[in-house]
Amino acid sequence: MALVNPSRISGLREGREFSLYPPSHIPVVAENCCPSIISETHRFQDWEVPEHEHADFCLHLQKSGRPSHEWWWERKHGIENRSAGSLVLLPPGTRDRVRWMGPSDSVIFSVEAKVVHEFAAEMAPSARPTFLTRWHFRDESLRTVLAELGRESSEGWPLGTLYADLLGMSLASLMLRRHTSTPVSLLPVRGGMSFSALKSCMEFMTENLHRDISLNQVASVAGLSTFHFARLFRNMTGQTPHRYRMDQRIRRAKQLLKFTSRPISDIAVDVGYKSSAHFTYSFRSREGVAPGVWRQS
Repeated sequence: MALVNPSRISGLREGREFSLYPPSHIPVVAENCCPSIISETHRFQDWEVPEHEHADFCLHLQKSGRPSHEWWWERKHGIENRSAGSLVLLPPGTRDRVRWMGPSDSVIFSVEAKVVHEFAAEMAPSARPTFLTRWHFRDESLRTVLAELGRESSEGWPLGTLYADLLGMSLASLMLRRHTSTPVSLLPVRGGMSFSALKSCMEFMTENLHRDISLNQVASVAGLSTFHFARLFRNMTGQTPHRYRMDQRIRRAKQLLKFTSRPISDIAVDVGYKSSAHFTYSFRSREGVAPGVWRQS
């Protein structure tokens, strides 16, 4: 369930951490299944953020409104006219001052620098990526991933840690491939995963449908890193680990709906959903009808 908290996204001034946004901008902050990524939803009016430095990556996704966004950075100055879908990317070490003019809704993300660089080292060990500072751009793939991250976070991560891990991996991959001075290419996957290891991973996910498990926990069953496991699993099955796990949850739920008279709320918990509402939404999106209607038919 989403919790309303004060802003957690911060900057540095004279070595001290401070909140970038005022208390009047109360964001919706959800229970975090992805601790390396913080997301906040803000409704801005006119607001200026004094000069500050970013310790981690900061990304802005414009949801609505057409504000003017004024920035000062490295003796440069600009004014951007933003609209829904506009993005901002500020790498760690960026020192800037910004001003928002006009009403708008934005989702703001702080992405831990260490995690992105660790992913880069695994993706392309010889790469030394330098990330671009971008004050106004569009990237539909990046927008889609950020929008999904924001939505999942605001809803309390109903799909759990495994999905959060995969979204975080997708975000880091897009940033490295599209928003560095020299794009980083994915190395071909060397080696493989045996069918017995694949079977063990599938069994582990199926046996733990009721638990919130991470991608790292599943990958460790095969003795692989999360990055290589996710790619190999998809190559061998045609599905992401998350998609396979969701399919197994719905399959198990249908068995319980068909062969037992247990309440739908109990079945939702048994197959790993945080609430019957999340279960009903997921079931309807896959089967076209709500669980109760499916059971009656």
